[in-house]
Amino acid sequence: MLAVGLAVVTAAPAAGAQTQINNCTTITQPGEYVLTTDVTNRTVDDCIDIRASDVKLDGAGHLLDGVDTDGTVGVYANGTAAPLSNVAVRNLRVTDWGGGVRYQRVSDGAITDVTAASTTRVGVGLSTSETTWSPTTPSSTRTATVSSVFGSSGNTLVNSTVASNAGYGLSVASSTNNGFFDNAVVSNGEVGVAFVDLSTDNRLGGNTIESNGGVGISLRSSSNDVGGNTIESNGGAGAAIENAGDISLSSNVVSANDGEGIVVFGGNRSLVTNNTVTGNGRAGIALLAGAANNSIVNNVFRNDDNVDLSKRTIPGAVPFVPAGGPNTWNRSKTQGPNRAGGPFLGGNYYARTNGTGFSQTCADADGDGLCDSPNDFGNASDDNTDFLPLTGPCTFDTPGDVTGNGKVATDPDCDGFYEDANGDGTVDAVDVQAIFANRNDPAVADNPGEFDFTRNGKFNVVDLQKLFFELTGETRP
Repeated sequence: MLAVGLAVVTAAPAAGAQTQINNCTTITQPGEYVLTTDVTNRTVDDCIDIRASDVKLDGAGHLLDGVDTDGTVGVYANGTAAPLSNVAVRNLRVTDWGGGVRYQRVSDGAITDVTAASTTRVGVGLSTSETTWSPTTPSSTRTATVSSVFGSSGNTLVNSTVASNAGYGLSVASSTNNGFFDNAVVSNGEVGVAFVDLSTDNRLGGNTIESNGGVGISLRSSSNDVGGNTIESNGGAGAAIENAGDISLSSNVVSANDGEGIVVFGGNRSLVTNNTVTGNGRAGIALLAGAANNSIVNNVFRNDDNVDLSKRTIPGAVPFVPAGGPNTWNRSKTQGPNRAGGPFLGGNYYARTNGTGFSQTCADADGDGLCDSPNDFGNASDDNTDFLPLTGPCTFDTPGDVTGNGKVATDPDCDGFYEDANGDGTVDAVDVQAIFANRNDPAVADNPGEFDFTRNGKFNVVDLQKLFFELTGETRP
């Protein structure tokens, strides 16, 4: 490929000084570098090619822009010849390359406040070796997309945006002990985040992974920790553990994905706990292809179908997928509170928006917040049975104290709407009056979705009228 406008920085900057750069360049010396202008429509292979350790690159908010050519990279920390360490890239926008930011054989580096967008493949990637693939390559054989970390360890990606890339958003291949925190991985063409090729001991936390074309998070490597993320409106499953084990999937909000909320496909020994899994197109959680010895405890599932243990076909994959093996769905009864807001820990909460979920209809004679009967998911087998399903009114995403009486609003039928505004355990006209009287206070004004009783995506007096008519049995004039 023709290299246009490429410089090489070979002299080390003076101690404490920043070297200014205004074009694509190769950095071969340690030091601090600052981009002084936008660089647009460049046709080089690698715009900023970093081949030295102890480099700090400050984009100063500027843009590195290519021309959508496969095989090119906006910022390439290139440890091909020898591993690099302590490479930091910050405050930079990278668009229209084959890949946005790639760390290859780099340790103890950082990518902070970076936007990697509109690339032809991967936004950010970490890896051990250069890996390229076509967007049409089967997902089971892919290892990198827009942003990649290859064969790299001890790096962080923080407060960055990885968006609108044609392939994957974030790809981590053969890389360990990296952390990805408080990023937005949104609207990428295929998978949002992928851990593949023996990428272990990585942590994914506090990220928004939304509106990607395929699976939100694909975990094809074992021993990774995924917690505290918002995973919603993706084209496939929210999170998929694929032939991997020892995954911790905890305290995530997994909602409105086109496929399942969570899929465990052939995986084992993973922990799925404290998640809120709601409104997904298929099951809240599916255990397939012999998935066994996993623990699924203290989650809230609110989907039309909450648990899938079926034997079924998957279009475009194998013609027949067997059900999962034995798994654990509850712990012993211990003091809580549990994820639904009840007093004891046990199993999981199973709700449907129409109020007919197992946890919404089961008996609880002793009032301990646990169902008196087990949930075998229609399977009639102890291999997959929740012996202590949770029940009772939901408070897991309560808007808080609406009335100022010291009690949080509750959702008695766990349909996602907080009819019991004053938290007294009943729903009556007093609650309707309380919501109306406090409609401009933060508990209501900042949480309109919790009071959208008409389910039209907005909150106004019509919602209160609907609730009132439902309570009184009156018909609307």
